[in-house]
Amino acid sequence: MKNLRLLLLLLILLIIPLSVFADTKAIIPTLTVSGTGEIKGSPDIATLFVTSSSRGTTAQEATSKNAEAATILLNTLKSQGIAEKDIKTSNISISPIFDTENNVNSIIGYEASNSFIATIRKISDAGKVIDSVTGAGNYTISNISFSIENDDDLEDEAFKLAVKNARHRAEIVAKEAGKDVTGIKTINASSSGGIIFGEVFAVKDSSTPVLPGDITVSASVTIEYTIGK
Repeated sequence: MKNLRLLLLLLILLIIPLSVFADTKAIIPTLTVSGTGEIKGSPDIATLFVTSSSRGTTAQEATSKNAEAATILLNTLKSQGIAEKDIKTSNISISPIFDTENNVNSIIGYEASNSFIATIRKISDAGKVIDSVTGAGNYTISNISFSIENDDDLEDEAFKLAVKNARHRAEIVAKEAGKDVTGIKTINASSSGGIIFGEVFAVKDSSTPVLPGDITVSASVTIEYTIGK
């Protein structure tokens, strides 16, 4: 009797299709598209990159001279309404100066430099600040950048446009393929922008013009949509 039951069980297993034991979960087709969005805004802060440098026959002399020059530079920036918290030291260096004219590898002096980053919170004062710095001494303004201190709202709007753009593209492609967009499987998002760089041209006996222009905040998304009919 026991052997008969085992035989019947084996017969049943052989009769049942293997597909019953297979994963019956349907494969849902997907469509992956990218979308972009851009929003423009006016900058509200400027960032000035300025360096003080001095030379001396010894490292100590160069450092001492540059300490005085850097102090004058910092006082000049503060006199233009820039708060101390908005002035940061970005680099301090001292390096030897070699005799290059006579093709000899000998040190003839040293150069010390202090680089600062100053945040100008009133864009209209940027030209005046630049003029005051160039008039206070032999300082190097390497660059100036313009940015929006808080661009979260612009970034949000850029993302909204990017998502709408991706959805629009997905619907066009799906429609042409005879399908409908039915849902979203995955989303990847990124943003960029929010800062522009400008060149500084100091003109003697004339106010330095500063024209920052608009800033573009960009966002992009890559969305994998589910599609069906």
